[in-house]
Amino acid sequence: MGAGGMGGGEADPKRQATTPVVLFNNLPTVTDTQGQRVITTHSLFTLCGMYGDVVRVRFLNQPTQALVELASVRQAETARVHLDKLPLYDTLVRCYGATNDRVVGGGKGGKGGYDPYGFYEYTGSKLHRFNNPKSYDNIASPKPSLIVWGHPDGYPEADLLAVFLNYGTIEQYKEVRAGPMPMLQVQLESTDQAAVTLLNLHDLPITLGDRHQNLRLNFAKENLHAPAADHEVAMFNVMLKGLPEDFTNEELYEVIAPFGNPKRYTVWKDKTTGRGRGFALVDYSSAEEAKAMIMGLNGHILPGRQIPLTATSKYVH
Repeated sequence: MGAGGMGGGEADPKRQATTPVVLFNNLPTVTDTQGQRVITTHSLFTLCGMYGDVVRVRFLNQPTQALVELASVRQAETARVHLDKLPLYDTLVRCYGATNDRVVGGGKGGKGGYDPYGFYEYTGSKLHRFNNPKSYDNIASPKPSLIVWGHPDGYPEADLLAVFLNYGTIEQYKEVRAGPMPMLQVQLESTDQAAVTLLNLHDLPITLGDRHQNLRLNFAKENLHAPAADHEVAMFNVMLKGLPEDFTNEELYEVIAPFGNPKRYTVWKDKTTGRGRGFALVDYSSAEEAKAMIMGLNGHILPGRQIPLTATSKYVH
């Protein structure tokens, strides 16, 4: 997923939405391990749902084309502006204003069933999240950075971030708590990776004890940046790869302690097996400490191992 640019269409009047319907073209046709296409009616509902309330979605005869009806012309144009030229699964998605006044369909995609590759009616859906005029204030263009909320307070940050690593490379993250609500901003390597992550993780069930909640994702208004001074809240993140499966947090601390005082450090583990996934994320509040760790551990071989460690950071060279 190498496409790193942001979405955002040009103001060509021939492409602007003049009805509540937009036409998607050049949608990805990639499939999962079961051979099913990953872009479904619900995928388009999730994408467009950041810019308006989706009423109906219908795939056309080609799997690369679909119509999406939103609640108003303004919402359709908002979706078009932000989603045209969206990089997704190494494909540049196009989004135009359609001539249709509404999307029609039927069959099992009506309210009696879900057709992921045909038609679906979303009128009255409880998943609508664009439900008042203030929603326009929270709109953000596609970019590598995501805002994440909806997880139970106290949910292990490492477990949450580990899910993101299934869909891309985390370059930086920080807590952006809004009052009592726990929130994270997670920045991935590209807009493509962020869009794929959003489609796969938005509405994901998250459980902590007897609390059952659903993850929520949206594009952030601004990307994270390298801290300009040590007093800034953002951290310098270092990714350490090449660790043994049974490597512990205590052993990690012994390895990184000589280079500074890490603010956070986590060995990533598979949630099902409990085995390490071969890498860790270490946060420092200063570039000097992060650079010292990179210089000290890059190429270092742990006792009893033959694979050298790799320590990298986007913001420290």
